[in-house]
Formats: sequence, C-alpha cells, structure tokens
Amino acid sequence: MRELIRRRLHGDESGVTMIIVALCLIALFGMIVLVVDVGGLLWNRREMVNASDAAALSAAQTCVLASSDDFYRGNEELAADSLATQNSSRANTVPPNILAKPGCHTAKQGYVTVQYSANQQLFFAGVLGAGGSKPVTTQATAMWGPAGSATPVPLAIYTNSFGSNCDIQSIPAGTECYFWFDNDNFGSSRFGILDLRPWDGSNQSGWDVPGTTQSCGSGAGADTLSDWIVGKGVGNLDVHYPGTTYVCIISGTPEQKVWGSLETREGQVLTFPINRCETATPFVQPGGQVDNNGNEVTCSTAPHKYDIIGFVDFELEQVLQSQAEWQGTSLTTCSRNNFTVDQAQTYPLLGFPGQCPSTAPSGISNLTINGKAPTDPGAQYTVDNPLNPSFFTWTGSTPRNGQNVDISFDWWVNGKCGQPPKDSSAVCLLVKTVNVRVGGGDPGGGSPFGNVEGVTLCDPSPSIDSCKPR
Repeated sequence: MRELIRRRLHGDESGVTMIIVALCLIALFGMIVLVVDVGGLLWNRREMVNASDAAALSAAQTCVLASSDDFYRGNEELAADSLATQNSSRANTVPPNILAKPGCHTAKQGYVTVQYSANQQLFFAGVLGAGGSKPVTTQATAMWGPAGSATPVPLAIYTNSFGSNCDIQSIPAGTECYFWFDNDNFGSSRFGILDLRPWDGSNQSGWDVPGTTQSCGSGAGADTLSDWIVGKGVGNLDVHYPGTTYVCIISGTPEQKVWGSLETREGQVLTFPINRCETATPFVQPGGQVDNNGNEVTCSTAPHKYDIIGFVDFELEQVLQSQAEWQGTSLTTCSRNNFTVDQAQTYPLLGFPGQCPSTAPSGISNLTINGKAPTDPGAQYTVDNPLNPSFFTWTGSTPRNGQNVDISFDWWVNGKCGQPPKDSSAVCLLVKTVNVRVGGGDPGGGSPFGNVEGVTLCDPSPSIDSCKPR
C-alpha cells in the first residue's frame, strides 16, 4: 500500500503549472519594468541631454552678445530655460539652473555650465520598492571664444589702421568706418584680395600655405572672386592663432565685376579675415605677413602672403569705386614764389593761384617758407597751428617795400572716406561695426582683435578640460 501511494504521489503533476505560471509572471513583470519604467527613464534622459546641451549653447551665445542684439536681452538664465523647455517640456526651469558662468558678459572667452532635471513617473517599479517617480538630471557645458574658423569674403583687413579711421582693436559697435583699397599703394592699403582655396600643395590653392611657398595666386580670376564675395564655393576656413596661417594674395587690380558683386551685398553683415602686420621688425612674436621666401615684412612693404589671425564682422554700407563716388581732393602741392611779406603781418594760406586751395581745405601739411618748416632753426615765421596751419605770421626783418618769399605746402579735402588717395581708381568701402556675432567655429582659436565668436559644447572634467582657454 505504501509503495502504491508513493508511486501515485511521484506521478502526480497537479500544481506544477501554477508554479511555472508564477515564475513566468515574475519574469514578465521584470520585462515590463525594464521596458516601461527603465525605457521611460532612458527616453527622458535622452530628452534632458538634448535640453541641457541646447540650454548651454543658448546661454553661451547670450554671454557673448550685447543685450541690444540678444533676443533674451542679456538674460542668460532665461536663454537657457527657453531652449531647455523647447527640447523637453518636462524640464524643471525653477532657477538657478546655471551652475557656473565665468566671463559671461565680461570676457572674450569663457564657458557656462547648466543643469536640468525632470521627474519620470514609474508605473511598475514602485511594486519593487523603487518609489513612484525618479528624477533624471543632466549637465552640459558650452564655451565661447574668438572664432578659429569662418566663411569669410576674400578681402583682408589689417590689424593696424592704414587708410582708415577705425582701429579694429578698439572700435565700439555702431561706429561708421571706411577702408581703402588703393592698388598704387598696396603695401599700406587696408584691404587685400585673398585666395580662399584651401592649400592642397599646388598653385591652385592659397589658404594656410607654407610661408616659403613660391606658388600663389594662380587660377583665381574675376568669376571665382565674384563667387567668393557672394558666398559661393567657400567653406569654413581655419586659422591657427597664435600660430601662423599664411594665405596667398591675389595680385592685380580687381575687375569691375568683382566690385559689382560686392555692391550686391550692401546692407549685409560680412565676415572679413584679419591680417596681422607689424610696423617695424623684428616682430614682437613670430608671425605676420611675409614675402615669397617667408621673410617677415612690415605693413609698409607689399607682402606675398598675409598672416590671418581671426575674423571681424562689418555691415557693408557702400562700395565707392572712383573719385567721382568717394569725392574730395587728394593730396596736392601748392607752390607760391615771390610772395611779398612784411614783418609782424599775418597771412592766410589761401587764395594763391595754381593748384592751391581757394577755401579752407581739410588739412595742410609739409609747409615750408624759403625752404624751412615752422620748427626748423632759422625759420622767420610762426603758424597758428603746427599740425594743421591756416595762417602764418612773418617774424623776420623786412626792407621798406617788403620781402619776397617762396611758400610750399600740401593740402587735401576730405571726401566720404577721409583723405582721398592719389589714385582716382582706388576703391573705398564704407562699413559699420557690429557687436560680437556668434559664428564660425573652433572657439578660442582666433585672435581677440576680431569680434566673431565661436560657441561649442565642451567637457570641463579635469581629465579632459576642453573648456580651458587656449
């Protein structure tokens, strides 16, 4: 009997199904938790990463821009919160969400770190004691700095003020400036035509070339230059400041078509490369424009290659292509021989015959009477203004009927672009400076002389620290 009962019990499988179902329910519940709750957490985190990244970039741009040019009026917290909620409606924007912002609104280079959280509802994990909701928190850091790459027009601006009323190192926003392109005086002109083709080891390219290359400026005609000016065929071009970025100059006078293409962009904000030139050698630091052998040359010497150190933005107001457009009178020499003077008498430097001013010019320079300047030893006259005289007083002794003297001076009349050059075909660009504009890339790679800033995400962790200034 016992043996019979034992055999029946061992052969009875009733209740096994319940055990299997229970085990399956546990596994199924775990899968549900994984798919629904953990999946929701991962999805929420993905949203929050996007939200924090966008918020950091937005705040960094606000830290760069002037309040008058910024949609958020210089409120970096508002700028960050707005982009965070656009990327995740669940993002908690109760301030403060910005953890650090060194240099914001005060420095040409800095970074901003943001942090945002969002609660994720847990539907099944609570059964396992994980609670009904869980916060998802993410951080992001974005840096800004002078742009080390941009898409510029092929016209370079000098770091020194030659042929201009503006110094790009100090001019405030909204200042109206003029810059000359004067082919007769190319060494000290403010603009030069650049080859924007990235260097590929041949004479068919010209950006970032070796300083000693002899191959420059071949194959870029008026059609190519016109395309570059309107933005066709130009990608982001890198600079390596404080290292050198040598760029070939395209020689010759640009054709009417080129300046005509530039005229079509009047009223637009254009990005110009900045050429580093020095007024004396040896240079303070390595780099600067060079001749065809790579030797550094000063601003007054026509170079073979420029050293581009960054970018600057200007609103192009007018392209003035001739004397008829830029107006004024270029430097002219006035000579008057046998002019009669008497002791202690004052005489205006006006009204002489020939190439002399009949009305007050904008400026008079290089005055000599009987071969002597006002400051020379033995000069027998004084002037009302040593820098820009309008009158002179004869102080020398004179015979009863007066004394004849020879007078010579240079004079000019300002036009729309200040003192005009002698070349009547020179071109003047009237521009207006703009505030720092976020654009370009490689933040920190450009010169602080420029005002184009790059903004990008970075990693402030000690092991990487890609937010560190260069």
